[in-house]
Amino acid sequence: MYRTYNPGSGKSELLRTLVTSLAATHTPAELNLVLVDFKGGATFLGCDSLPHTSAVITNLEDESTLVERMHDAISGEMNRRQELLRAAGNFANVDAFNASASAVGKFGPLPALVIVVDEFSELLGQHPDFAELFVAVGRLGRSLHVHLLLASQRLEEGRLRGLDSHLSYRIGLKTFSAAESRQVLGVTDAYHLPAQPGAGYLKTDADAPVSFQATYVSGPVERQIPVAVGSSEEGEVAAHVARGRVSLFNGWSENTDEDAKPAQPDTQTVVDDTQTLLDAVVSAAASEAQRRQQKAHRIWLPPLPDVVELSKVVGNTREQLAEQAGPPNLEAALGIIDRPYHQRQDRLLVNLAEKGGHLAICGGPQSGKSMALRSLVSTLAVLNLPAQVRFYVIDLGGGDLAPLERLPHVAGVAGRAEPEKVRRIVDEVAGHIRCPSETHTFLVIDGWHHIGTAGAEYEDLSEAITGIVADGASANIHVAVSTNRWTSLRPNVRDLISQRLELRLGEAMDSLIDRKAQQKLPSAPGRGLTGEGENMLIAVTANQDIAHVGRLHADSLPAPALKMLPDRLDEVPAQDAEAGIPWGIGGPDLEPLYWNPDTTAHVVCVGSQGSGKSTFLRTLVRGIEAFPREEARLVVLDQRRAHLGEFNPEMVAAYAANTAACQQVISDTVRTLEARMPSAEVTPSELAARSWWEGPEIYLVIEDLDLISEITLAPLLELLPHARDIGLHLIISRKSGGISRALFSQFLSAVRDLQPAVFLLDSDREEGTIFGLKPAVQPAGRGQWSVRGALIGIAQSLYTEPNQENDS
Repeated sequence: MYRTYNPGSGKSELLRTLVTSLAATHTPAELNLVLVDFKGGATFLGCDSLPHTSAVITNLEDESTLVERMHDAISGEMNRRQELLRAAGNFANVDAFNASASAVGKFGPLPALVIVVDEFSELLGQHPDFAELFVAVGRLGRSLHVHLLLASQRLEEGRLRGLDSHLSYRIGLKTFSAAESRQVLGVTDAYHLPAQPGAGYLKTDADAPVSFQATYVSGPVERQIPVAVGSSEEGEVAAHVARGRVSLFNGWSENTDEDAKPAQPDTQTVVDDTQTLLDAVVSAAASEAQRRQQKAHRIWLPPLPDVVELSKVVGNTREQLAEQAGPPNLEAALGIIDRPYHQRQDRLLVNLAEKGGHLAICGGPQSGKSMALRSLVSTLAVLNLPAQVRFYVIDLGGGDLAPLERLPHVAGVAGRAEPEKVRRIVDEVAGHIRCPSETHTFLVIDGWHHIGTAGAEYEDLSEAITGIVADGASANIHVAVSTNRWTSLRPNVRDLISQRLELRLGEAMDSLIDRKAQQKLPSAPGRGLTGEGENMLIAVTANQDIAHVGRLHADSLPAPALKMLPDRLDEVPAQDAEAGIPWGIGGPDLEPLYWNPDTTAHVVCVGSQGSGKSTFLRTLVRGIEAFPREEARLVVLDQRRAHLGEFNPEMVAAYAANTAACQQVISDTVRTLEARMPSAEVTPSELAARSWWEGPEIYLVIEDLDLISEITLAPLLELLPHARDIGLHLIISRKSGGISRALFSQFLSAVRDLQPAVFLLDSDREEGTIFGLKPAVQPAGRGQWSVRGALIGIAQSLYTEPNQENDS
């Protein structure tokens, strides 16, 4: 049915009258209504309480997402009816279905659906795709019992797109012009109608238009009440009015005995101002539907709420705790998905036991990325014991993940201002790949753009984490990351993460899922798209929720805490005498570290003042002093006299504390080493065994290299390339200030070519790369250890007390 009208012609009242009449003459099992008011007026005010009403949809003009949901809902209802006819026995139409007692008994009756759309012409103007939907309803509606009632101020044939051929009835109220009347009815009569609301013409097929006057259902109820003889007082009449009711239509009541009642001898028509006729019908219909336990099938669910709490999507935590004795449950409920086509809203489930086991979440600022990760960790913690899942959390965002540390499942949480802890987490998770276990390990990173983008402060971790993503699945290791742009996830990482959630982005064009759907997302935190392009809402996990999850596992053995380097190391545990000189602990597994002069002949230590350079050199020298005297001798250049009297004099071949002494000591040392240079008579076997000379290995210890001039060191340059052959080892310390220039000096360039072991302590980042390592702020004794250009990891050097007993 199609109707057009002039403002003030009574169109809203006519629509209400039609809806009221349909509701008064049909049960919810026979008829359902979808009432759509595009402009959001009061056309269907009060009709939402009818038990026949499947949906009342208003205020669509400024809400394009609601329009799309309505499109999906109507399309989904058409599909649902088709699937129902097929599942019930391939019925040709709804009439055949309802005539089958077995089908109705199994699936329930399938009522007719009337879709009433006010201002549909403007709807088609803003959303032309609805024309195709309405045409589909017109084409299939007869067999599916889906009907359209469309109302508009003006008829624009160009927007109908063939819809007019499916409209059986046309109603014209007072029109603006004769042309509009002719366009709707084929005659100009509607233009000449009096300016009386509700006056109009009805046209069916080729019949001539029939004039009518619409009923007014928004007015007060008129009741026929009995009047007792001799009791005409207004008080008695009012009492009867209060007890009056609207009589039900015969089609609504199965058994009626109204006709059997004797006629009342005296009646009086009374106006009841307490309710309108529409209100009376709604009240009577609702009461009868409740008695029969009938209600309309809901094809329209309210849009996603602004907020959904985690407890609403996780379910009964006590029941889930009882099921934790079985295998780990890695299916996390993170929120809800809006599925208007299927007429439901489901839980958003992410199963990290499938599709590689990793998850990526992308969203712009304040889009809810951190909350999504909080919900992920909290949900998995509810479902599993600490022995089944453990979490390592790197929080490079605003600190929203810090409360997760109270969970017994969380081994550690590292913030953006804790670089050492961040790196320890990466190292420890990587260690679980080398030594896999039955426990599922989760590396959770909030703020991947601080790692994956060029020049990021944690860019050096990108390669290690990429390895975890690539190899972790085989060792029960999962990675969940959030980022502000998909482009910050390099292809070699992004391609390994197949499960993705996309919150609202800063630029919709950056979407990898659906750019068009991304543009229409509301700006509320937590709103986004699933990997399949469905609208979703992430659940909010409050601090109270995290505390509740912690209390649920109060009796469980917590996951092992993240291992950290000590602030001070007084002893190296479990030493291996054959590995070399023990000097600290560190690396990915915080194992003892050694310097082996046989495999790495030289070592350089760089750091700021007070960073622990002298202590590191002291530790190495103490290890050398343990060698037999005939195998090792020390030559010490110590202009600052930091080690004056500390070393065993029997092991010290020479000690220099000023420039002149340094020159003399270097000259003597060079003369000794030159004597060890192989002559032309040395055989290849002697070269291989280094048997052409005898004597101890010479360990040249240079404290504060920056205090010794290049001229003083120049005699050593020709010998450095042959250091291994002639038994020369360099142990050098230098301050980090100015080293970026000093690295290009002749002596340090020659040392760098020897690929020494390097211990980079606290240094200024402005110095740039030092021996391939990026400087960082470190506590005393803490630094980066690399051997032959390969970074071993962060290390803590052994604290060795100065020894004054050898002071001479």
